[in-house]
Amino acid sequence: MREREVLDVYNSGYAAGYEARFLTEWRKPHTDFEIETLGRLMPAHEPWLDVACGTGYYLSQFPDAAREGLDLSPDMLARARRANPGVTFHEGSFFEPRPEWTDRWGLVSCLGNAYVVVQTMEQIRTVIGNLARWTSPTGACFLPLTPCDGLQGASIPYDTPALHPGRIIITGVTWTYVEESGERHEALIAPQAQYLTEQFLRYFHEVESLVYPRLRPEWEPVQRALVARRKRT
Repeated sequence: MREREVLDVYNSGYAAGYEARFLTEWRKPHTDFEIETLGRLMPAHEPWLDVACGTGYYLSQFPDAAREGLDLSPDMLARARRANPGVTFHEGSFFEPRPEWTDRWGLVSCLGNAYVVVQTMEQIRTVIGNLARWTSPTGACFLPLTPCDGLQGASIPYDTPALHPGRIIITGVTWTYVEESGERHEALIAPQAQYLTEQFLRYFHEVESLVYPRLRPEWEPVQRALVARRKRT
């Protein structure tokens, strides 16, 4: 998706129903798991930055924390400000380098699978690089995943033999999500979890993989999140 397409989808009407559709109804066990994880990672003496913070729901669960949010959509940010009075919010893209944020945040999160709203794998690397640079040397970065294996549970090998001499590395796939209401999220990118781990290891010494509780054990693929710590100097 391009930025204009993102803004067209994440308008005021979409923002009004976002939490019920994606956070507090059928997906609530996953949301609770993410809130619990954020609580464990919350720094004592450093601020938290929620990237692609949307309506600010997660930020509102920690009213005593020093926290700020970043999002592209002014309509989502309008709701985030109402839910988090006094909190600073920044309107903009997670592609922007923002050097003033380097090493600033004790916790950097990017929830809601926002990182898939890119056009290239190079942009994925840009987002990860920014999340890492903004994390403080003693902080942590938290990223829930939508890996290509997690879309429908299909087994997609990462590193596989090629028909010709050499190797094929399947770094990700593209996909489009059409909601029941008709909103289209076009040409999203789902990188392999191993690829994302490798990218974070460029910036951190430790990357932990967390497993979500399963909402529908009879068919749901395993959902994971990454927590990166011990930033490389």
